[in-house]
Amino acid sequence: MLNFMESKRIDLNYRYLHGDLYELMKNAGRAVADTVTENFGRGLKILVLCGTGNNGGDGLVAARLLSADNSVSVFLASDEPSLKTREAKKAFRDYKGSFVESFPQSMSDYDVVIDALLGSGISGNPRKPIDEYILAVNRSAKHVVSVDVPSGIGSEICISPEITVTFTDIKEGMDHNNSGRIIIKDIGIPDRAFRNSGPGDFLYLKKPVLSSHKGMNGRVIMITGHRFYGSAVISALGAIRSGSDTVKVFTSEENRAIISGYDAQIITGLSKSLTPDTVQRSDSVLIGSGCGDYDLSSEIDSLKGYRGFIVLDADALSRAEEIFEAAPESRICVTPHSTEFRRISGRDPTIEYALEYSEKTGFLVILKGEKDIISDGRIYRITEGGNPRMTMGGTGDLLAGILASLLNSSRSILAAACMASFINKKAADLCFQEKAYWYDINDMISRIPEVMRYYSQYS
Repeated sequence: MLNFMESKRIDLNYRYLHGDLYELMKNAGRAVADTVTENFGRGLKILVLCGTGNNGGDGLVAARLLSADNSVSVFLASDEPSLKTREAKKAFRDYKGSFVESFPQSMSDYDVVIDALLGSGISGNPRKPIDEYILAVNRSAKHVVSVDVPSGIGSEICISPEITVTFTDIKEGMDHNNSGRIIIKDIGIPDRAFRNSGPGDFLYLKKPVLSSHKGMNGRVIMITGHRFYGSAVISALGAIRSGSDTVKVFTSEENRAIISGYDAQIITGLSKSLTPDTVQRSDSVLIGSGCGDYDLSSEIDSLKGYRGFIVLDADALSRAEEIFEAAPESRICVTPHSTEFRRISGRDPTIEYALEYSEKTGFLVILKGEKDIISDGRIYRITEGGNPRMTMGGTGDLLAGILASLLNSSRSILAAACMASFINKKAADLCFQEKAYWYDINDMISRIPEVMRYYSQYS
């Protein structure tokens, strides 16, 4: 079963992979047309009610195909310039058949009514005049076929179809009482659109609001850089560039001044002075990057009772069980590369074992590699992209910092991981396009806002 957000995520990922959704729209329209023919025959008088979104575009394609063997009329709920998507506009241009200028007062002349007014995701009751159209269809006692979902589903004013032709999978909230006979049609969405991270994950990104005050958009604590200060700097800048309000690095005495000197936005403190009260005031904690063999026992004690997000990277991965015991109500994410994954799981770095490890531990996993594998124990995602230059030091630290930030601004922990992985690889690819093999980690950091701006608008 697909909810509205997941359905839209798949559409956006398909568009990213294939350029637009028109091929899917043609397949959806054909599925509706075939269903009408199979159930009611040919030589019919058909009225197709089309809204302004892609649902209306599906209806226009169905109308074009059904016109070959039937008398078809289309009623467009608004004028052609009001069509919202390029695919719907293309379907409108390709339809050469008949339109009715005003909503029919009587539907007695029609054999079948196709409902392509509204898709899923509406909030509240349909607005006028759509609500009046829906009520009129329900009074008509005609054969009614809804496209993907009955218009108004989930509200008090909803089409009551005889048949609903839905695509890929049944949609959340649909049943035989509100959708009639449900026919599921495969419209050719490839597995990559489901499984890959991509622009669709940005649907889950919460944007800052005008009334925000400092800290509302993410407070990150990092226990990092005790042996290798560069890792702490990279992770902190990754979190800052991806939107966190405050980033505080707690580190060793010898590296504190070095880290704070890199950027005025990085607040520093001594990790040995970290207290549970300080940790509790943060939304997420990153621990491990650049710590090496430093003894983090007192720092782990400071996590006791913490209920926020914890990201474990590098040497902290080997202390995952201890950290979980300290903070059993936290949401833990681990970011191992293949060697680290073998060490903590005793398994090969595969999709199967990433799922197994995540299910067993309850930890979200980003298994870094040529293709990142992301799993919450129930499902997995893949992030493609990246290039050979990502073998340089710091790319894993950067991913961990981005993740620690996005966990606070995402409606879904899985989506946060997918976005972090996607941003990291996409930033590297943009750098590669500009400088080939000769970019560095600072180039990647500078690209993060560009990637986030572009793909948050894309969604």
